[in-house]
Amino acid sequence: MNRILLHKDNTAILLDQGVNTNIPATLSDLSYHRLLIITLFISIFYLAICSKLVNIVLFQTDFAFASSGKQAFSGNIARKEIVDRNGYILATNLPIASLNIRPSEIFDKPRCAKLLSEIFSDLSAEDLLAKLNSGKKYFKLKNSITPNEQSQISYIGEPGILFEYNNRRVYPQGNLFSHVIGYVDTEGNGVSGVEKFFDDHIINNEAPDEQLVLSVDAAIQSIVREELEASVEHFGAKAAIGIVMDTNNGEILSLVSLPDFNPNNPGQSPASNLYNKVTHGVYELGSIFKVVTFAIAVDSEKIYLKDIYNVSNKLQLARFKIGDYKKYADWLSLPEIFMYSSNIGTGKISLDIGREIQQQYYKKFGLLNPVDVELPEKGVPLFPSQYNWTDVTMVTMSYGHGIAITPLHLASLNNAIINGGYLYKPTLVKIKDDEVVKAEKILKDETSDYMRRLYRLTVEKGTGKKAEAAGYMLGGKTGSAEKVTGKGYHKSEKLSSFVGSFPMQDPKYTVLVLLDTPKSINRLSSTGGMAAAPIVKNIVQRIAPILGVKPVHEDEAEEVYNKLFLEYTPEQEAYQGF
Repeated sequence: MNRILLHKDNTAILLDQGVNTNIPATLSDLSYHRLLIITLFISIFYLAICSKLVNIVLFQTDFAFASSGKQAFSGNIARKEIVDRNGYILATNLPIASLNIRPSEIFDKPRCAKLLSEIFSDLSAEDLLAKLNSGKKYFKLKNSITPNEQSQISYIGEPGILFEYNNRRVYPQGNLFSHVIGYVDTEGNGVSGVEKFFDDHIINNEAPDEQLVLSVDAAIQSIVREELEASVEHFGAKAAIGIVMDTNNGEILSLVSLPDFNPNNPGQSPASNLYNKVTHGVYELGSIFKVVTFAIAVDSEKIYLKDIYNVSNKLQLARFKIGDYKKYADWLSLPEIFMYSSNIGTGKISLDIGREIQQQYYKKFGLLNPVDVELPEKGVPLFPSQYNWTDVTMVTMSYGHGIAITPLHLASLNNAIINGGYLYKPTLVKIKDDEVVKAEKILKDETSDYMRRLYRLTVEKGTGKKAEAAGYMLGGKTGSAEKVTGKGYHKSEKLSSFVGSFPMQDPKYTVLVLLDTPKSINRLSSTGGMAAAPIVKNIVQRIAPILGVKPVHEDEAEEVYNKLFLEYTPEQEAYQGF
């Protein structure tokens, strides 16, 4: 054995079996070499670790180890948040973990199966053990687990347990905006609604912090949905529709289609609940459609405003007879035909208009094309072909049968009818303060002014009395339509509706409500005037304060009344000669 003897002069002498050899090395030189060797070894080890980490992060799925299992991130891209006009979150992202298993890396399978079954009550140890012994290389056990569950799993200590992290799309408002927002699939791709329409924009990483701001208002949407739900329950209706729009720019503040669904779990709802009746469904809307016929009649100047029509007998066209729901008088003026919703009178007005003009206005109004809105669910209007556009179909279309459109078609057109004649594109995206909104002028100012008076008269004295919201000067039109079935029209199944705007002296907002097959209650009819009109009244009374619309003050009452006054009873001599 060799030994080193250290002298006082720091000379090292090697002693080997009695042989003395002077070694020309000092203590400082020896320490230096040792330090150099150790440093080199540590550097090589550190570089090896860094190389391994880079390889794992960039090229492998597993990037870290917990006490139990490996963790990985999936490729799901975080989508941008969607908010309402006031900034309330409608859709956002939540990081979640899923539980995956690699059976080949599970050392004690019976123990692992037993412990997992204790954490998840819906899984049995026997079934889990069978999966672990199935020969599969890899399988997903749970799509999402809670942090508490993950913590418990970590103590199992099996390397074959993998936690995979991804971004789950969540909808904090639940059912409230289901048909507006839509939902995404398990890969994070838009399936319906705004999520699908703006799919590329929402996942665009150029501005990841940017939000998609919609025109809808969560408070107004909640009110509309509440009122519709209550009415569906009260009347035993199959479904309901509600729309609130800004009359002067086309913004949609509320869009409700019942029944709806929870976009967080769309698969738990019947497929029929996923159907957006507001923009995808097309319906023969019945008398509510008369607003279109009257707007055409007045604007085309094919009738005189003081004209009167005899409605004492049914209107005979070929083998068809057209009658009224209720008889008011033998002769009716234009306002009376509108306010009492006479099919006979409206049919005769359409004959005076003629097919060519009717077609021209339908095209100009956008009633023959799908509605242009930021949703993929768009219904295609149904109407007669040019060959089948006869006098009979022209008359039936005049009061809302024989042509099927979406409720959004009518709500959007209603804006133009009473806002001065400007047709705005309906939109679900909030319009910026400095943005110039384009509109097409489709009606004369005089036409719009006359229609506002007709609307108000209908609520004051006609079929829309139950829509009267004190002080808010609501005006509108009722509708009741027999539903189309495979064998024709079903008299016991109706669509009851009401479309109105307020305040009528200076229209700002439009509200449309439709009930599908409401039942008569206590012998009271379930027509648009009895069932739908009261819903609109309730909605207006609740949303007007939110929208900053104040009821008419006493000092303004006379001025407003004069602005909307319309003489609806013709002078007696007007009847002479007919």
